[in-house]
Amino acid sequence: MLRICHAKGEKLNITEYVSLFLAIAKLKNSSYELNLEKTVKILIELSMKSQVFHITDLDCNNCINI
Repeated sequence: MLRICHAKGEKLNITEYVSLFLAIAKLKNSSYELNLEKTVKILIELSMKSQVFHITDLDCNNCINI
């Protein structure tokens, strides 16, 4: 996930952005012990500097998923 965030982070669309958050939630709730804080921090930063969408473009369903 970090590779995706770094490689094309500023080019993520809303669907991909929300999907990454959902994947993090699924991994965090699994039995794996992963440190996903760095990925979440990058995703939060990307929401402010995305070239594809602005944080205000998220609708209610996207916000609920995040």
